Amino acid sequence: MRVLVESLHNIRRQILMSLSSILVIFLAVFCGGLLVSLVLFLGGLIKQMESQAQLSIFFNDSANEEQIKQARNILVKSSELISVNYISKQQALELYTSQYQHEPMLVESVSAEIFPASLDIRAKNLASLNSLSDFLSAGDLSQEQLLFFSSSLGLLETDVNSLSAVKPLIEEVAYYKDLASKVNYWLKVTRWAGLGLLGLLVGVSILVVLVTIGLSVRGSKEEISIMKLVGATDHYVQGPYLCQGSLLGFFGACLSLAASGALVPLFFSWLSPLWQELSWSAPAWWLIASLALGELVLGAGLGCLGSWIAVKRYSRA
Repeated sequence: MRVLVESLHNIRRQILMSLSSILVIFLAVFCGGLLVSLVLFLGGLIKQMESQAQLSIFFNDSANEEQIKQARNILVKSSELISVNYISKQQALELYTSQYQHEPMLVESVSAEIFPASLDIRAKNLASLNSLSDFLSAGDLSQEQLLFFSSSLGLLETDVNSLSAVKPLIEEVAYYKDLASKVNYWLKVTRWAGLGLLGLLVGVSILVVLVTIGLSVRGSKEEISIMKLVGATDHYVQGPYLCQGSLLGFFGACLSLAASGALVPLFFSWLSPLWQELSWSAPAWWLIASLALGELVLGAGLGCLGSWIAVKRYSRA
């Protein structure tokens, strides 16, 4: 109780510096929570895109059903692909009419003959779809390229050769990898830029707390000297200042949690259309609790670290 009372007294005595420390720690903790949330969101978005990413191979009219199914049977052997679905001309027409059933002008006079047969392919990850896209767009393969695509696609060399023979029957390969690549790029940019900003704010937080606690120690120098003369231990003397720093960090973290609580509903309402499109549910309670606990620990830890450095520095002066 003595430690807590003296800590609060020191905070009141250095109210302006204490408020500055709380504000800087608030910014550091808030940015830390925002960085973690953004990384988790973008990481989940990339995983969602990987699970839904699809490469479509459209065949020209000279390809018959047997040849297309032969290509499908080869691709099914790949350990890197999740599914390979054959879409006939008639099935393509049915998909088109179901998509535009409320717009009769777009459906009437449309026959199955204008649609190409295709293979819709999903893979375990985007790298496998990238390899397949590169393989289908490549010309004649050297032995080295043959080995590379055989390894990346999880197929035997003979299967890759057989698949190469089907390339002249392919009219178009539809694979939109740019969006996933951009999201992955921004994930890396966010991570490194956020870590740089967080590191700067952490350094400033520790420095401001160090100055605040240092002023408290200097202002109580005579009291500290008297306590040491009567036999007070270092732990007894340093306890209130360590507690003061921890309280400053704790108050800053609480302020960050209050700001997050006010902004999170706005964030969810803003992203609700995307949330529904991706079929995502709200974050689990344990994840939110972990982030909140992490912010409290980070704030108290920053304050405690700054005060510990200050106490060690000024106690030797």
